[in-house]
Amino acid sequence: MKYEYKAKITNVVDGDTIDALVDLGFKVQIMQRLRLTRVDTPERTQPGYAAARDFLRGLVEGKEVTITTHKVSKWGYFLADVVVDGRDVSDLLIVSNLGKPYDGGTK
Repeated sequence: MKYEYKAKITNVVDGDTIDALVDLGFKVQIMQRLRLTRVDTPERTQPGYAAARDFLRGLVEGKEVTITTHKVSKWGYFLADVVVDGRDVSDLLIVSNLGKPYDGGTK
């Protein structure tokens, strides 16, 4: 089941993982680590890591976004579509050649 929330991004962990203060409504907020859906970016030891992380920081850190949550990932984070200023963040990473399309299978 998918749910949509407003959130403020408090930290960019890497090119496809963020920390968000999620507004659950009724003045209830929760900090949550989220994994972006549909995209895979380089890991810390791989070329392109800093470029993807910094690009994502510039897009979302400190900003209000809309998230649509999906299931929990194999790493224990919620998978989420993230939209900022009407633009899908996963798509932006892919078209900028900073991430690859990813369906959740093995890499």
